[in-house]
Amino acid sequence: MILISHKKFTFSILILKFVAFWASKFILDFLPFYFFKF
Repeated sequence: MILISHKKFTFSILILKFVAFWASKFILDFLPFYFFKF
């Protein structure tokens, strides 16, 4: 039971890291366009 929750926990952390990586990539790619519009 503890092992399953631990696996879920590490899996959710992995997903969070993946999402954070793509979010930062997306922001870094589109931030210059956002600033050049104004």
